[in-house]
Amino acid sequence: MIPMKSTAATRGWLIFLVVVTSIVGPENASAAQTARTEVLSVGVAEPLMAAQVAIQKNHWDAALESIKQAQAAARLTAKDEYNIDALLGYVLYRQNKYKQAAAVYERLLESPLVPAAQVSERTKAIAEMYFKMGEYPRAAKWAKAFLGRHPDAPQVAAMLGDAYFRMDNYKSAVATMTALVADAEHDRRIPKESWLRIIEDSYYRLEDLRGMESALVLLVGYFHEPEDWRELLDLCSRDVHDERIALGYHRLMFELNVLTRPDDYEAMVFETLTAGVPAEALQVLDSARNEDVFSGPDSMPGRYERLFKRVQKEVAANRVSLRRLATKPTDASGGQDDVLLGQIYLSYGQYDLAVAALNRGINKGGVQEADEAHMSLGIAYLQLGLRDLADEAFRAVDRGSPWAGLAELWRLRVNANALVNQSLASSRRRYF
Repeated sequence: MIPMKSTAATRGWLIFLVVVTSIVGPENASAAQTARTEVLSVGVAEPLMAAQVAIQKNHWDAALESIKQAQAAARLTAKDEYNIDALLGYVLYRQNKYKQAAAVYERLLESPLVPAAQVSERTKAIAEMYFKMGEYPRAAKWAKAFLGRHPDAPQVAAMLGDAYFRMDNYKSAVATMTALVADAEHDRRIPKESWLRIIEDSYYRLEDLRGMESALVLLVGYFHEPEDWRELLDLCSRDVHDERIALGYHRLMFELNVLTRPDDYEAMVFETLTAGVPAEALQVLDSARNEDVFSGPDSMPGRYERLFKRVQKEVAANRVSLRRLATKPTDASGGQDDVLLGQIYLSYGQYDLAVAALNRGINKGGVQEADEAHMSLGIAYLQLGLRDLADEAFRAVDRGSPWAGLAELWRLRVNANALVNQSLASSRRRYF
């Protein structure tokens, strides 16, 4: 109990005052209170004590009225004003009056009475309030001030990056969020999806396609959203002029169920015919029929039927080639025929036979396109569920090869959520 003496009017009141010292957030704001002994002027102590009682009951309007009574007292000292503001800022915050609360907290930080231990949390609180108000330049200013003291604060750094993005400062947004992602990966943690979304969107607005690819690689590696895969594969394949590599991109789209446009289906059909694997075209057309791909308003009448008839003829001829290659005596001089046989087996879904033939051909050597052979082998292993062997086959593609970027994308498919693997992260940085 605080003794009340008749001399208090002449020498001030000594009270045990619970002063709100910072705000972390409404969910744990009560933790931001500290007990201190303060000497306050006449007319200030009693209404502030009443304000604290009201605060403990979450009676914010009543608390504000008591604080106003304290403000109206005569001859306020600097200590009076500081303690009034400490309670006022907290009450205004809890009333969601962020603009007024931020102004009070800025005033508190300007006071020589502010304890050093409270500077950081109040700085952070000001940044958060300005961000909530949509005053992003001010939010960025105070977030940077906080990070100057506490550089390892991902929540505040993320707020800063988000503020930069909303200010149309896309380069700074990328730099801030990229640093957060790098720190997370260094610590073997999964980055926040929101960080990667801001990076990808910032690169889009900067018209930086390579940057978009790098962000999408991370998004698909960690979160596997089909739309991200579709966008990534569209970006990576747009400058591909080799029809067989283009087929590799369409195969990955088909594998991921993101091959949706009629033109892509038709392109894949013709690519498989050119590659000598028309049985694969039948699978593509069967999927197109099930998805009603060729029945939209932009499709030409009879488009599916014409393609289907052509593919059937090609498959009939291809079966003859399959029998010829399968019964041909083993040629010790080279493995090209074995690779061709493996690729045909792959198109028919005979994956065990495909693996055997492809491995035989690769081991013999003398293959016209060894990187393509390793790609086919990786796909066959993946279809058999042998992910480690599939990854090994894709990694066998030469890093300087035109197939290298596609091989890394297939590795993403194989490894699913394994981007924390250092070798994959390293190769990702090289190719994207």
